[in-house]
Amino acid sequence: MNVAVAEASRDLGVEVLPGTEIMTDVGDVHFVKGKSGTVLVPARSQTDPHDPLNWSPFWKGTVLTTALIWTFLGNFPILSVGPMTPFFLAEWPERSYQEISLLTGYGILELGFANFIVVPLSNTYGRRPVLLILNSICIGSCIWQALAKSYDSFLAARVVNGIGAAANETLFPALVADICFLHERGRWLGLSFFVYVGWRSFFWLCTAGFAAVQILLFFAYPETIYKREDAVVRIETHGKEEMGEFTADVAACLGKGRPSKQQYTIWPGKIARHVSLYRDVVIPLKLFLFPIVLWAAFVFSWSISNVLMCNLTTAAVLALPPYAFGGGALGFTSFALVGGSIVGLAIAGPLKLRCGSHCWAFFVVFLLIGALVTTIGYQKQWAWEAIVIVGYGLIGFQSVTIPTISTAYAVDSYRSVCGFGMSFWLNPWTEKIGYIAPLMMNAGLTIAFVAFAIPLWYFGKTLRRWTKDSDVHSAG
Repeated sequence: MNVAVAEASRDLGVEVLPGTEIMTDVGDVHFVKGKSGTVLVPARSQTDPHDPLNWSPFWKGTVLTTALIWTFLGNFPILSVGPMTPFFLAEWPERSYQEISLLTGYGILELGFANFIVVPLSNTYGRRPVLLILNSICIGSCIWQALAKSYDSFLAARVVNGIGAAANETLFPALVADICFLHERGRWLGLSFFVYVGWRSFFWLCTAGFAAVQILLFFAYPETIYKREDAVVRIETHGKEEMGEFTADVAACLGKGRPSKQQYTIWPGKIARHVSLYRDVVIPLKLFLFPIVLWAAFVFSWSISNVLMCNLTTAAVLALPPYAFGGGALGFTSFALVGGSIVGLAIAGPLKLRCGSHCWAFFVVFLLIGALVTTIGYQKQWAWEAIVIVGYGLIGFQSVTIPTISTAYAVDSYRSVCGFGMSFWLNPWTEKIGYIAPLMMNAGLTIAFVAFAIPLWYFGKTLRRWTKDSDVHSAG
């Protein structure tokens, strides 16, 4: 623990555990602040303008916007297959609806599990080279999908695409932590969740998009991992301000820095900040034993899986009478999910929600209403406006707000596990008993996991105390 933090903790009589930050001056301990007077956490380099925390708003915005574009585009070919189901059934009529659903399921499976390798590699060798390689994989896999002549070839290309797009959910939160101070992270973390011609042409379009992003990554995405020495974060007030050996203005570099030429190298080699690649692979497995992280994993998984339920059932319901939507109309239904996400984004990001916030109940109500309208609408064949605009819109809304709560504690790959399983059982189950039970069960599980925020509100600090001495806190 930093000396200043330890003194402030003693003066306040408060135990500072992992996940707790002191954001105000205490006694003689004065923390370094930004222009708005907010304490700057984590401590930045006081002299190096190339520290990403010191970069100017232009450079921070450029890097974050580039990463957001890649995050959005990475999900595009993975999750856009569901509405194209009628085209694939026509292309391969010998395949069942369940087999076509697996085109989404296998991609999502790799989207999650590849992160057990992708994230450690990015922590060890840098974000920039890993992202350039992954985007190249996306380009190749999209070309493969556009040219695939058989179902098996197309399915294999989907798996490779899932590997290439794996980092679109995990590297952005890591990037936010690299270049944003604690008080700046909420708005950007919220953004990370927001984000028709023949089906072969669709994948050529994705190829062009990834190629454009490759150029953007090369010129507008420098390395953001930075090894900081133990920075002094305290100013003792004894008639003058001083910071250890530094007497310069504490804001000399803040908001005025820019990336160095070294941060633009393609392969910088191993980043010294981390002990080993092996340790970075093992740490996520240890984190799953932490009660708070496990809670966050399930909340994130089941909240997002409600969107996947819509994705997997849209064509099965709306492509048939009385709706008889064509391929283009099925694709446009996704705009309701996007619209709901935009509204949720405007609420969730700025609030910087934390585990146990009382606002979770507000978001769960919208999930419940959205799930009820969608499932009963499916079963009773309500007007498509109710199903798509109200049902899908509210489910899109909760897909940003609820995960933002859990992401403040942990980001992981549980979503892909339930998504892959869903592609196996969802459609056969709905054919047997209808839509209400399967979809409401999924919504109910989401609500049940979110409800565990109540005991975490009272016992969260105790749980963090149990794990405060774990070696995961020294992993960088």
